[in-house]
Amino acid sequence: VERAAAAFPSTATHLLEIHGALPNAPAIRRPPPAINGQFLWTRAGLRALPRTPPSLVASPLLSAGEKVRLFSEFLRAPRRGGPPESTGAFARRRLGRAVAERFLRPMTLGIYGTRPEELGVADAFPTLPAMESKDGGVLRALRKRRDAAQREIWTFEDGMEALPRAIATALGPTVVRTSNPVSDVGPAASSIEVRTADGTRVRAREVVLATTAPEQARLVARFDAEAASLVSGVRSVPMLVACVGLSPVAAQHVPKAFGFLRAPGAPGRILGAAFASHLNPAVAPLDHALMNVFLGGGGDPDALLLSDDDVRDVVERDLSRALSTRVRLVYLSIVRWTRAIPVLSIGHRARMERGNALLAPHRIRLSGSHITGVGVHACTRAPA
Repeated sequence: VERAAAAFPSTATHLLEIHGALPNAPAIRRPPPAINGQFLWTRAGLRALPRTPPSLVASPLLSAGEKVRLFSEFLRAPRRGGPPESTGAFARRRLGRAVAERFLRPMTLGIYGTRPEELGVADAFPTLPAMESKDGGVLRALRKRRDAAQREIWTFEDGMEALPRAIATALGPTVVRTSNPVSDVGPAASSIEVRTADGTRVRAREVVLATTAPEQARLVARFDAEAASLVSGVRSVPMLVACVGLSPVAAQHVPKAFGFLRAPGAPGRILGAAFASHLNPAVAPLDHALMNVFLGGGGDPDALLLSDDDVRDVVERDLSRALSTRVRLVYLSIVRWTRAIPVLSIGHRARMERGNALLAPHRIRLSGSHITGVGVHACTRAPA
């Protein structure tokens, strides 16, 4: 089971460059084309999410009037200047309220665990304002680009852990030291001294801190108080991940896709689910299904307080409704992340860039999902 990141897009250029440079790169699993779709769980059940402008025309998720409003985006002039926007405000302005509520809201809850109003569009989805400024609009850009429709969801045969393991093996045991937390980072003559929990002192020309925002703030406080304050201000949302196994009877009702998201108004509490055994059948016994089901986020932090039995009840009830069949779990593994996903609010990237700029003279650089964006593929990007 995967308890956090479970897959990556086929367009993850930086990740694939690292993968290609490894002497013993882990095998990549490429699911069949049918698995690359995604569903919305609506009041009417599971409905396929459109992936291209033409598929939006045929989608029953929008009325005729809402489609007219959406495609009027071709006629709308790009916004020039003005204050930074939230993701929700951008989507309503360019694509209409229906698209913002029915498509964007479940997507931001699924990716970031929070509402689109909480996210800066240039911070959480920088490609969207780039589409407007460079191509004149989102639909114009999508019509030109085929990568969105052709993008696939890939995994590693031996799980996401296979990538960092392969990197560690390539670097060797004298370079990679695991299970040895850093207790302090301090200046030293013409270098930086890193002290670990076992008393070891390591001299370094440069230090990259890829730990959590609160831990980064603690470690850099002696170097720059403003940088520490900027990083300590990063909010994160909690998330509960329930890895669940379905019997062959229930597994037959899991649609061919990589998962689903709960739409506003759907009668459930879960945020969505990823179909792990569709991406890699080897993770479940024959004819069974393995899913990762998500609860919590900024709108439901109390989900982390649920007992394991309560989680089972919620997941069985909601999956039964979503899949339109009685679901009784044959396997359940739960992990609770109190700081799961950073909230990339308006101005977040500028604040993090400012923090890194303040620390650059000290030869310290910050990384992690609150710096690069969420997802393993984002965290593998080379620094600007």
